[in-house]
Amino acid sequence: MSVDKINDATVLPWADSSLSILPDVDCDGAPLVSETDTATDLRFVDSSDPCDWIPYIANGWDQLPKCVVDPHLDRHRANARHLKAIDMAMQRRQDCCRDCSPLNAVQYARTTVVLDSEAYPEGVETTVYFVGNDGAAFWVNGFRAYDENICSAAITGFLKPVAVFLQPGDNVFTVKARNHGIMMKELNHGFIMRFDTELIPNLTLSLAKPTAPPVPDFNFP
Repeated sequence: MSVDKINDATVLPWADSSLSILPDVDCDGAPLVSETDTATDLRFVDSSDPCDWIPYIANGWDQLPKCVVDPHLDRHRANARHLKAIDMAMQRRQDCCRDCSPLNAVQYARTTVVLDSEAYPEGVETTVYFVGNDGAAFWVNGFRAYDENICSAAITGFLKPVAVFLQPGDNVFTVKARNHGIMMKELNHGFIMRFDTELIPNLTLSLAKPTAPPVPDFNFP
């Protein structure tokens, strides 16, 4: 699955991991995500198992849909809180449920950004704009590019510029996002990632799953 044209007003193609629960952390200054790579981080950053990833429920949508409060009365909430964010609470339930993230939930997401090798044969240094909800980190081609440990919503006003290098051809982005441990009305975790609009014409994105390593061919006498 891939797209030929993208823009910064579209929910881009991502694949998400299963959900896990981390030890309880409140918004009191304690790190929400580790500032160094953990064994679990490396497992997903380096994953070659196609079963680790499933397509994000909102791939291809212009914006997240309205969430039903009472379908029998045709009552809806306002649009999903993070209009162009990857909302992992929705992913967990596989429906429009913006407040369904368990406390201390953590997930990983993955996409492949393909840089036009003819336009940029030496690669390019560019800026990615990112914010997580709540703690988050992301890696580019296996190297950690950014992490944040603040309790915040994933909204465009909180986007931070992050310098990254894209090599010609495939560039694998892996994102980690986790919820905090405070019981609140809105329970969600996810992120927003935007690319430089001037670079977008030379990018395509792909949901191609990683290829599993070949199974050894054992020849027994």
